[in-house]
Amino acid sequence: MKYLIELLVLAAITFTLIFISTFNIANSTLKEKVKRSWAGIILMLPIISLIGGIFFLLFQLVVMLLGVDIYFLDVFIIGLYGVLILFVGDFFSKIIISNVSSGILSRKYNAEKLTEKEMFSIFESHEKTIKMWSYILMFLISLLIYTVIMKLSINEINAMFIGIISLINTLGYILFFRRKTSVVAE
Repeated sequence: MKYLIELLVLAAITFTLIFISTFNIANSTLKEKVKRSWAGIILMLPIISLIGGIFFLLFQLVVMLLGVDIYFLDVFIIGLYGVLILFVGDFFSKIIISNVSSGILSRKYNAEKLTEKEMFSIFESHEKTIKMWSYILMFLISLLIYTVIMKLSINEINAMFIGIISLINTLGYILFFRRKTSVVAE
């Protein structure tokens, strides 16, 4: 029963996040927005299943290597939460990085009148630093969320396990989200 409730909570959180992200897309009725959110969930199910399954296998391997006493269904739920953490972490890291980097660059180049080409070259010169900070933020966000999930669902916090699965989640973020992306639009 516990796992069914956790899966329902995960589905509700996913629906809410998709609903919030699509809420401002079009000026349509609430009914249309709910339909769009359900369609988003149906389209996301294969992605969530695939990435969640990969995370489950990797997390189960970590459990076996560390000898942590966590039931395999708990590891499965944590793997599914990992997919949600990828989307939430990506969303928040983009917001934080864009606000901080634009603030720093605007203070640094405030007095200068720059052309669009000069602005792109400035962003390109800082792209590696921005990517590195987004990876660090993703690791910290996943570390925080995994700690909360472990405390609420399993009542056991193993720092080594949480650190390793957060690192795996960050590597998944790099692999699935940020491998070929660029900060500057072509």
